[in-house]
Amino acid sequence: KTCNKYPSVWSTTSGFVNGFAAFEDHIGKIETALGKQLKSSTGVTLNKKAVRTMLVDKVLIIAGAGFAYAVEEKNFEMKQSFDHNRTGLTELRDAVLMKQCDEILTAAQGIIGPLAAFGPLPADLADLDDLIESFSTLIVAPREVISERKTATEELEIYFGICDGILKEKLDKIALRFSTSDPEFYSFYSNSRIIVDLGRRDEPADDGETPPVA
Repeated sequence: KTCNKYPSVWSTTSGFVNGFAAFEDHIGKIETALGKQLKSSTGVTLNKKAVRTMLVDKVLIIAGAGFAYAVEEKNFEMKQSFDHNRTGLTELRDAVLMKQCDEILTAAQGIIGPLAAFGPLPADLADLDDLIESFSTLIVAPREVISERKTATEELEIYFGICDGILKEKLDKIALRFSTSDPEFYSFYSNSRIIVDLGRRDEPADDGETPPVA
């Protein structure tokens, strides 16, 4: 950055020093906000799909064992609570699937002793409980990423505006004194200001912004 290359020129001018420090501070905020704005929810979505598949696999094993037990006990109501298939479960919306799995788990916990004879052990029910909890967390994760990106975009607009004000209303005005005392610095400073014209920004671009130069 131009100013960092010529500290001896402006370091004794406190107004410029303070203005440049504020500018650098907000550049750091811009870079942080950019990191949030560019954050992708793809990884979260893929992880949710993987956990959803594991959840359906596990709950079908437990539901199948519960169904078989209910048939042996001639318990029609219990049989209904365990009567599920892969197609039906996979077509459910996330929140509905989570609720359905939780109901199956609750029903299985009620017969945890005799259910072991049909395959599922207490550890299997604990695994299903963990999967339900993990899936519940992942359901809201993509929405949280999107919300964070939206907030970051709003922050970028504010920080760019602040930097624009610092440059145009403070640093540019003070820098005029260097046009005669140090024309080389002033020339570089002026050229760097032409490269990035914050005044023409309407909003941050979707593919990221280049922070202003000073």
